[in-house]
Amino acid sequence: MSQESMSWSDLAELTHATQVEKFNFCSCEDNEGNENPYSDCPTVEKKPYIQEVLDKLPENTRIYSIVRHVSKSGMSRLIDFYVMVDNRPMWVTPAIRDILGYKQDERTSALKVGGTGMDMCFHVVYSLGYKLHNDGYYFTSERM
Repeated sequence: MSQESMSWSDLAELTHATQVEKFNFCSCEDNEGNENPYSDCPTVEKKPYIQEVLDKLPENTRIYSIVRHVSKSGMSRLIDFYVMVDNRPMWVTPAIRDILGYKQDERTSALKVGGTGMDMCFHVVYSLGYKLHNDGYYFTSERM
């Protein structure tokens, strides 16, 4: 694989457009979390695929949950979430974590959900429907 060599003066004259064209990289990548100044930056973040799937799920989609662990006090649970896509289960726990701001257990990768006195699986699914569609009953919840 041959690479075109560039002189230091060529590098100094790179514009944003030529930098993206030649390297598929730009200095916007080093913007320390600020918004990218150019719309054609290759670093513009897209939603993760799983989060896009959740956004596009039709009303009354069943979200399945599995309680992996309940604390001794009963005050918190570790719960995984799945949806069926093309007749296959899709693990959506990370997307729900990102959307709702839950923490994820390092050992099991399930969501850490605190609370007692109600169905916490339903609570998470209700909260997800409300956050995405302004309707807590948009999705249905089923425990496995």
